Amino acid sequence: MSTTHSRRNRHRQVARNLTIAVATAALAGTGAAMAADGGIAPPTTAPKTGERAPLAANEPVVTDARARLQSLVADGTIAQAEADVVLGDVIAGSVDPEALVRAGNVSAAHMPAIVTVLDEVKRAHATP
Repeated sequence: MSTTHSRRNRHRQVARNLTIAVATAALAGTGAAMAADGGIAPPTTAPKTGERAPLAANEPVVTDARARLQSLVADGTIAQAEADVVLGDVIAGSVDPEALVRAGNVSAAHMPAIVTVLDEVKRAHATP
């Protein structure tokens, strides 16, 4: 029996769980949803109902996500390019782990560590 199939399913489930958590946070308006645009200021037009506006690069949730992703880069867990892409999604307001892996922007093997870090950021910035 191959462990690749069960490992792949585990990664997909983790990605689904993160997607649901980020979507829930965005809908709840906790400010913990992740996004990234390289630090570009949010647009001046208001987002449509149900849409999440991009975050500013200096917002606490973005600063925290950046620091935690950089710690993964520093210890060799993920590549700088992966951290950059994920942070871009954090600033944009939405991280889709499955899409990042599918597009080849993040290694499936690295996604669990990234998901863990983003979940920590989300919990740290959730409103009680």
